[in-house]
Amino acid sequence: MDAFSAIQSFVDKHLGDTPYCIWVRNTREKKLRIIHSRKGLTAPPPLYDSPSLSETCSIIQADGYIHMTFTGEEGFLAAVTVPGNSCPLSTERLEHLATLFHLYSCQEQLREKNLELVKLLEGIRSITASLDPDELIKKIIGNALTVITGADAGLLHLYDAGIDRLVPKAAVGFDEKAIRHFKLKIGESIAGKVFQDGRARLYRSTPEAHEGMSDISRENYDRLNAAKELSSLKGLLCVPISIGQERIGVLVLHQFHREGNLSE
Repeated sequence: MDAFSAIQSFVDKHLGDTPYCIWVRNTREKKLRIIHSRKGLTAPPPLYDSPSLSETCSIIQADGYIHMTFTGEEGFLAAVTVPGNSCPLSTERLEHLATLFHLYSCQEQLREKNLELVKLLEGIRSITASLDPDELIKKIIGNALTVITGADAGLLHLYDAGIDRLVPKAAVGFDEKAIRHFKLKIGESIAGKVFQDGRARLYRSTPEAHEGMSDISRENYDRLNAAKELSSLKGLLCVPISIGQERIGVLVLHQFHREGNLSE
């Protein structure tokens, strides 16, 4: 029996006919979502600031509902909500349920890691299966965006020695016509600096990302903004790409719409 089945069986047994719903927020989400509801119960989610919820198990009473909440590692959070004004489970049963949710959290993390591994392997297979370089590069960017779930757009810049500029070789999530004319000097903006010194850069907010781009030329800013509106940029990750000791370009992953911060 998997962990969620064990949770459902345990709650069904000890709550009897009481309607309930189960909420979960994994490590990459900001909000709780209902993953199971008994007798169609739709209740408001627990209201709190998750950083202040330090105990493994807490009881929250609000608006005629009891929320039994359980915290885990790396931001994992779960809750069982029932109507009423008092907790229907004993301390011992709450501790047992906390253990089951911990197991569930571990299984979900393992499932996510396995998915990441599958996508990385698909990227490796693409290298041997694709004869179209442009299509190959787009697949690699697409797989990177799947693995790094906070990002939803990507650019691969390669160095063109003939014009001494970084030029976009492939784009996902950008207007490809507009981005075609985007050419960076070495040392210009984020991608230019990463290519210049070979040091990856991570920005987790709009102000941070815009500060990193503060020295971009007006012409390049307008071209990039035409390809994707920069006011909605939430985060950015840029890494150098090398063959042996030779730096050949940079990969930039952007966060415009997805929730959850990019991490180290």
